[in-house]
Amino acid sequence: MVSPMLRRMKLTRYHVAALLLSAGLGCGSNTSSFSDIQPDGGGTATEASVAEVESVDTPALDGGIDTAIDTATSIEVDAGCNGWTTLKRLPPAELAALMTTSDPIVINVHVPYEGDIPGTDTSIPFNQVDAIEAYLHYDHCADVVLVCMSGSMSQSAGNELVKRGYLRVRDLAGGMGAWQAAGYPLLKDGGT
Repeated sequence: MVSPMLRRMKLTRYHVAALLLSAGLGCGSNTSSFSDIQPDGGGTATEASVAEVESVDTPALDGGIDTAIDTATSIEVDAGCNGWTTLKRLPPAELAALMTTSDPIVINVHVPYEGDIPGTDTSIPFNQVDAIEAYLHYDHCADVVLVCMSGSMSQSAGNELVKRGYLRVRDLAGGMGAWQAAGYPLLKDGGT
C-alpha cells in the first residue's frame, strides 16, 4: 500500500536512485552509496523507501543506473484528487471570485514584504519551496494560490511545486500590482 504522503508525485532521479540502491540494485562504478547521489531539487534519501512504492518495475540494468533511473522516473502514484499538471495563472477578477466561492490556501511569496491581498494565509519567500511544502503538510492535493508583486516570483515557486507533483497550484497573473490596478485592495503592514 502506498503511503498517503506520497499520493501523486513524480519521483525524482534522486529518489529513484536511492530506491534502487536501498534495494541493492546500484551499479558499482556509477553510484555506490547514498552519499554519491545529489538531489535534483532538494530532499533526502529517506523521503521514500522501497516499501512505500507498490511496484517498481525494475528495468534490466544493462544500460547502467542512468537507464534504470530514466525508466523509473516516469512512475506516478495516485493522489486520489483531481487537478492539473501545469501552473494555472489567474487574473485578479478570477482570483477574487475563487476566494468568494472556496477557501484556497493563499501564500504571499514576494520578498521583500510589500503587502498582502485580503485573505492571505501566510508569507513564505518564493525561493523556499521546501518551507511552502511543509506549510502545505506535503498535501499534493492542497488548493493553493501563490502571490507576489509582479507574478514572476509566484510563477517560479508555482512551477517548482507543480514539478514536485502538486496538482492544484495557481498564481495571481500580474501579481499584487495587477490586483491593485484592477481596483482590489492591497493590505500593508499586516492588514492596514
